[in-house]
Amino acid sequence: DATPRTAGSSCARDHARTGGDMAVVESLWTTPYAGSHMESVHKIEAVAGQGIVNDRYSISQGTYSVLPEPGRQLTIISADSVEAAFAAHHLKVESLGTLRRNVVVRGVSAETLLEAVGSEIQVGKTCRVFVHRNCVPCMYNEKENGVPGLMEALWDCGGVSCEIVADGTVHTGDELRLLIGSSGGRVPVHSKKESFFIRPSLRTAAMVRDDISDKAAAYARLRTTDAEGVRRAAESYARVGLVFWPHSDQARDAHGGRAGSAAAAAAALARGPALLSCLIALGIALLAWHFLAD
Repeated sequence: DATPRTAGSSCARDHARTGGDMAVVESLWTTPYAGSHMESVHKIEAVAGQGIVNDRYSISQGTYSVLPEPGRQLTIISADSVEAAFAAHHLKVESLGTLRRNVVVRGVSAETLLEAVGSEIQVGKTCRVFVHRNCVPCMYNEKENGVPGLMEALWDCGGVSCEIVADGTVHTGDELRLLIGSSGGRVPVHSKKESFFIRPSLRTAAMVRDDISDKAAAYARLRTTDAEGVRRAAESYARVGLVFWPHSDQARDAHGGRAGSAAAAAAALARGPALLSCLIALGIALLAWHFLAD
């Protein structure tokens, strides 16, 4: 399995495999712009190698389009497992469309969808997708929904990221069939490290520092090659009070600038190593909270 999962996942415990390898498309969601509300539609046109017609990732207008992956073309999520996780954690959202996945299915669990990583799924009569990875939830979506604890509760239920490999029109009510073992010779492709798939509350300080360093390096590279994409991601996160790019002007403004950080560190040093350690731990936790991305 190319997508690590947390042992004893809450979704696996709360909702066992359902419906064998069959499921039904309950709802479909798209939006043409990063950060705009997802719109419920009765059908979608899936184009191989491109995405869903008029959806933001098919036209490179998604929040994360600046970090391209073939799996951003179509996403699938289990309504059964999300509802079970929400019930277990006493949470709710306005609709499952606010989780920003394209295809909401019923009759198959999140655990079963994750077993399809590295395999194909048929959606409707002709559309087929290849599953690249676990589409873990992000702090951006938690803040957008205004539901504290959403990211942690849905960590193993966030759905899967897929590449469209065969065209097709998908309607609500269509069947979805998992073709486990059928890959068409493809292998999962994405830029995420193993630590990306570890539940945030279980990540080490070293993992967080490594993630921030990688994001900073990407920012330095992309600000000259895709300035529009960098701006789009930053603006989407800023809209909900978060920072996407560490070491950017936006990050320095959000955290009080370098001078403030230096003054805080100097004060901690003056008061002893124990206080400094606490300050460092708090800083790492805050940075992790700010920079977790889908």
